[in-house]
Amino acid sequence: MKRRMYLRIVFSLITGSVMAVSCKKSALTADNAVAEALTGTITTSSITGNPVAIARNLTNLDVFARSTDNHLLHRNYHEGSGWAAWVDLGGNLTSDPYAVYRGATGNIIDVFAKGTSNNLLHIAYKDSIGWGSWENKGGNITSAPQAIARGVNLNGFNIFAKGSSNNLVHLWYTDILGWSTGWDNLGGYITSEPFAVAGGANLERIDVFALGANNNLVQKRYTDATNWIAQWNNLGGYLYSAPTAVVRGQNRTDINVVARGSGNTLAHLWYTDPTGWTSTWENLGGNVASKPHASVRGTHGSILHVAATSTGNTLSFRTYDNAVALWGSWQNKGGYLYSESYVVTRDNAGFNIVATGSAGNLEHLWYYEPFGWSTGWDHL
Repeated sequence: MKRRMYLRIVFSLITGSVMAVSCKKSALTADNAVAEALTGTITTSSITGNPVAIARNLTNLDVFARSTDNHLLHRNYHEGSGWAAWVDLGGNLTSDPYAVYRGATGNIIDVFAKGTSNNLLHIAYKDSIGWGSWENKGGNITSAPQAIARGVNLNGFNIFAKGSSNNLVHLWYTDILGWSTGWDNLGGYITSEPFAVAGGANLERIDVFALGANNNLVQKRYTDATNWIAQWNNLGGYLYSAPTAVVRGQNRTDINVVARGSGNTLAHLWYTDPTGWTSTWENLGGNVASKPHASVRGTHGSILHVAATSTGNTLSFRTYDNAVALWGSWQNKGGYLYSESYVVTRDNAGFNIVATGSAGNLEHLWYYEPFGWSTGWDHL
C-alpha cells in the first residue's frame, strides 16, 4: 500500500497535472486542496520575494508568496491531482508572507504579513468555511512577521516582529481566549526579523532568535512555568543574515540555529537539554548567499536538512544525520533561483523546496525516500 502511494506521488509530480480550481466556497476535508474553496480569483501574476510553504499532510502542500502588485498568492499541490493554479487572495502586503498550519483543531491555515502602515495583516482558512477576510491587527512593526503554532492541540499561535525601536514585539491568539489585548513589548535590541520555535513535550517553551547590534545572535525565552525570562541571551557569532532555527530531540528540547556566516559560509550553533548551548559557532563551509532555512524529519527529528541559495543562484544543500553524528557533503542541486530557498518536511520520508525563479515563477524541487531527488526543478 505504501509503495503504491509513493508511486502516485512521483507520477503526479512528474506529470505536473493541474487541478481544477473552484472559486466557490465548499466543505473541505484535510485531503481536499485548499484551493477548491477560495474567495479569491485565479491569476497568472508573477511572484516576488521569498515564498513560504507548509505541508498539511502527505498529500497536501501549500505555497504562499507576494505578487508583484503586493497581493497574497496561494498555490496548492494535492497528491493525485497535481498543482493548482495560483489564486489571488488580495491584501496589500509590504513584506513576505509567513504561514502556519494548525491541523489538530480542524485544518486551519493562518497567514501573516506586514501592511502599508507597518501594521500586521492576517487571513485564515478554516475547514468547511474557506478563506475569511483580511484582518488588520495593528502594531508598528518594521520587519516581516514570523509565527509559530502552539498550545493544547495547536489551538493558538504566537506572532513576532521587529518593532519601531528595534525591539521585539509579540501578539498572540488562542481559540478559547481570542486575540491578546495588544502587542507586548519584549525589549531587546534586534537588527533583523526574528525567528521563533516552539519546544518541549507540550510545546510549552518558546525561543526567539534575531541578530543583535553587533551581528551577534540574541535569544529570548518563554516557558509556561516562568513566562518571559527578563534577560536576553547573547550567543555571540558574527552573522550576515537573519537566523533560522529548528527543534529536535525526543521531547523537542534540542535546538539548531543556522545563519549565513563570513565568506558566504554556513554558521551553526546548537543547544541540547540539559547541557545548554555549545560554546562556539561551527563553520560548515559551503556557498551560502542567502538566509538559510532548515527542516527536520525522521524519528525525533534525527535528520536535519539545510537549504540556501548560492552565489551562483543555485541550491546549496547539506544534511546532518544523528544516526552517524555526521554532516554529509554539500550538494549543489542546480536551479536558477532569485530568492531564499525554503525547505519544508512532508513527512519522515521526504521534503519539498521552493524558491522564486528568474521569471517571477515558482521553482520547486523535492526528495522522497526510497526514490531520492526529483529529476529536476519544476518551473511553475
